[in-house]
Amino acid sequence: MIADARRGRLRRGRMADYDIGSPGHHALPRELEEASEGDVEDVLRRGAAMLGYADVTVERVTSVLGGSCIVCTDVVAYVDGVPLLVARPRLY
Repeated sequence: MIADARRGRLRRGRMADYDIGSPGHHALPRELEEASEGDVEDVLRRGAAMLGYADVTVERVTSVLGGSCIVCTDVVAYVDGVPLLVARPRLY
């Protein structure tokens, strides 16, 4: 339980709003695995640059979680139309 509480903390004690992952299973450094609402796009761009992709498009994609009425907005970094990194909101 303590590890879970630490995982949700960003620098300066703020809570993370997004978990960031790669559909292509690219490994990311720990500091690029989560982001707050204010810096999620910047973190995605830094992650893409670290993976060798400087020219990315960042978009917000809204969907409904299957079997529910919960609307979810992911922030996705695309390279030539292919998702490279996806930031999914944490549902508290």
